[in-house]
Amino acid sequence: MEVLDILESHYNAFINLAKPRDFFSGLTDYMEYADNISEINRICMEILEPRSVLEKQSENLKGTALIRFDAIKNDLVVYIEKNTIRNGDIGNVLHKYERCKKEKAGMRDLFDDLSVHLCTIIEALFQQPEHRRFAALYGRPYGRDRRNYWTNIDVSLPNKEFTDLLLLEEDLRRGSRTNLWGQVAELMRLYQGIKNGKAQKEELRKKWKETKSGRDEGAFNNYTLFLSEWLSVVHEQEKDPFYFNVSKIKPWVSRFHNYILANFDQSASEEQSAQKILTGVQKIEMVSRLKPLLKEDGGVGFLQVYPRGQWFHIGGMSTRKYKLVKCLFNPKNDVGYPYDPVFQSNERLFDMIRLPKDGGNTLLNDKATAANAQIQIIENTTTELQKSGWGGGRYLKFERDKVKNRMRLMIRIS
Repeated sequence: MEVLDILESHYNAFINLAKPRDFFSGLTDYMEYADNISEINRICMEILEPRSVLEKQSENLKGTALIRFDAIKNDLVVYIEKNTIRNGDIGNVLHKYERCKKEKAGMRDLFDDLSVHLCTIIEALFQQPEHRRFAALYGRPYGRDRRNYWTNIDVSLPNKEFTDLLLLEEDLRRGSRTNLWGQVAELMRLYQGIKNGKAQKEELRKKWKETKSGRDEGAFNNYTLFLSEWLSVVHEQEKDPFYFNVSKIKPWVSRFHNYILANFDQSASEEQSAQKILTGVQKIEMVSRLKPLLKEDGGVGFLQVYPRGQWFHIGGMSTRKYKLVKCLFNPKNDVGYPYDPVFQSNERLFDMIRLPKDGGNTLLNDKATAANAQIQIIENTTTELQKSGWGGGRYLKFERDKVKNRMRLMIRIS
């Protein structure tokens, strides 16, 4: 039987089962088979890529947001020490701030708590008339007493990264429920929990004991609840499961399965058929019969390696990256024509990737340095392409000698 036939048989064996124990046992068999097919693994990686990007952005924003909060805290400490403010409540809150950073590192509510602590300090300063002007730098005073003095302050901490983080994490939460990448991630978690739950629980317990962080404690406790529910499902003691809920998970499985069926040929079987006539080297030139194409849509340039396959984002049509790929892709230097590698001189290639800002580059305008400056820009652009997250380093190889350049499309043989 073919791979997809076997996958379909696994799918049909459980998808309409009503009992959670039977359904999720069948799902485990299905996922285990899929897990051993490299082509399906690659499809899964493509599905999960947007999630990885969002999570990386989230981690970056968390780091920057924490720096912003620490800067505000440090400014408050400097002011308090400079003015010799003796206030036990403020001292306690500062202690709570530092303790919170350690105990809640990486947790979702860390920044909410840090914000509350800073607001408490600012509000305490505002209640002291001699410090009211300083505290007002962090908010909008409102309400007046009979002497026309402000009585309250609406604190607003300047932390754009924190605001961006809240929006991004909302996208992550929403996407985890509605996007394919969120649903596939949950299917993988269910599969790994059923298959290796005890081992994963022990790893989480060890990590918590080592770090003693609130985040790791929460992860361990949540996973314990997750496994406890599965044991209840196995013994048919769980009447209304939360994690192992058939009515919730069934549509996700169907969506994932249909996506594999629709994309298996374009991301695996075509490359697999190409491998039959290729030698077993690590990288080898793409056979022309796959007919890679450049695509343009909405002002953005893309590379389509396989017929009907995924469009890989190269860059805006006005960027050097896309212009360089377009120039070396075929002699026509245009979309709609299949890949046909062509040599281009340094001068010709640079003319194709020239940007308006180059008019002010003194090295390019000086005949004595222009040639080397052009080469440097070309090399920087090819380096940037090969570091691209979409797989430029996997598919593109650039060759050049002193006067000419060529780009080859590659496929990887495992």
